[in-house]
Amino acid sequence: MDSVHTNRAYATEIGGLGYPLLSDWNPHGHLVDQLGIRVAEKGCPSRTTVIVDKDGVIRDIQTNALGDDRDFDVTLAKVAEINQGEAAGS
Repeated sequence: MDSVHTNRAYATEIGGLGYPLLSDWNPHGHLVDQLGIRVAEKGCPSRTTVIVDKDGVIRDIQTNALGDDRDFDVTLAKVAEINQGEAAGS
């Protein structure tokens, strides 16, 4: 549910990315609700990273407890794995 500006700061924090980050800002939280990752009692989504391939297929979902940091290395390794698989034709 982060804004485009927040996503840009996130990408900069981890050293830049070669792919876009999706903002679920407008309409606020629509994708969060579609994915079922809203924590209703907190009014926010879980700390979830969803990796979508170039064809729009969800390839990986990583969820951390609220307040826990994401593991950027795990996320970037998964993206690299997906990219290698696509380059190999799998």
